[in-house]
This record gives sequence, C-alpha cells and structure tokens, in this order.
Amino acid sequence: DLLDAKEDLIDPIKKFMNGDQIGIYDSIRQLLNGDTSNLDYVEGNEFVILKELMSNEKPYMGSAIKEAKQAKDALTKKVVERIDEEKSLAIQTIENSINRLKEKDEFGKLKDTQQSSILAPLEDELNKVQKLSYIAVIRDTKSKVLDTLLMKQLTEMVRLATPIDDSSNGKVSEPKVHYIKRSNVKAKYTKTELKTEDDVDEYVESLREALKEQIKNHRRIEL
Repeated sequence: DLLDAKEDLIDPIKKFMNGDQIGIYDSIRQLLNGDTSNLDYVEGNEFVILKELMSNEKPYMGSAIKEAKQAKDALTKKVVERIDEEKSLAIQTIENSINRLKEKDEFGKLKDTQQSSILAPLEDELNKVQKLSYIAVIRDTKSKVLDTLLMKQLTEMVRLATPIDDSSNGKVSEPKVHYIKRSNVKAKYTKTELKTEDDVDEYVESLREALKEQIKNHRRIEL
C-alpha cells in the first residue's frame, strides 16, 4: 500500500512541485485572480479550460497542465491581437476626426494658434489611446471622440471663425452655431418598422422635418 501511494500520489506531486509544472500552474492562477476584463472580448473555450484546472483536485495528474498551458498561450495571443485591433480602430477613428476638422472651411480661417487649440484635445486622445491596454477603455475613448469631443471642437471652431460685429458691443454677427451628430436627430415617427413604400415616404418626411428643425435652430448636423 505504501509503494502504491508513493507511485500514484507522492511521486507525481514531487514531480509537479519540483518541475516546470508548478510555475505554469501559478502563472495561470495569477492570471485568473487578476483583471480578466479583456477576456470578455475574445471567443473560444480557453478560459473555461483554465478555470477547470483551478477546480481540479489533482492538477499534477495526466495532461491537465499541458492542456492548460496551451490554452493560456492561445488566450494570451487572442487578447493581444484583439487589443491591437481595437487600438487600430480607435486610432483610425481619431485620425479621421482630426482630418474632418482640418477639411472644414472655418478651420482655414483660424490663426495657427487657434488651429492648434482646436486639434489639441483630439491629439491628446490619440496619444493616450496608443498606450492603453484595456479594450473597454479603448472603446470608450473612441466613442468619446465621435460622440462628444468632435462635436465640441467643431462648435468651438465655428465660434472662433465667426467675425465679431463691433457695432453690437462685441456680440457675434450671427446666431451661435452648435454641431450635433446625425444619429442624435430623431424623426417623429411612431411605427416600429417599415413595411410599405408609403411607410418609407412617411419616415423620410418625418426625418426631413426633424433635420430642418435642427437647421432652423442654428445647428449643423455632422454626418
């Protein structure tokens, strides 16, 4: 009985503790005990395999460690690739937003210092996103630029480019312009789907009226 215990239990445990397997086991445990938020954005069963290893009462037996090591390596690769992909999309979005500002007629009317002040917030976000490693934060940064920051800088750009009417005690000569996103303009349409050509006509007309109303209120709609 003692020899059987030594062969079936003690020797495998000693081999596990004195070899490379314990290091692999510890690294997987640290991974699962740490921040796993990025793992929500990758597909596959690697994460399940790692959790199964932690619940295994005899991880030193069989090929559990080997399979978990392969799963960990595959999962790490997927996460890195997904981070790079999200970061690339965010960078492209911010760069496109910067170019959209530069292409506006009002931007060309600004002084160099004013142009720099308009672009600076977006350039700051561009520098920040290149250093980020959390997918959720990268996505939030991209959304912030598109939904808020770009509209804010467009509005500020128009304000700076609008001439001051000296005869009106320093007030601008035209009503103040605000930029809004096209997606923020809601048509007053009660139906939940379009079934017929008449439905399409009604929806388009509702959207037309909503867009015109925004224009009347001195808003510019960024598509």
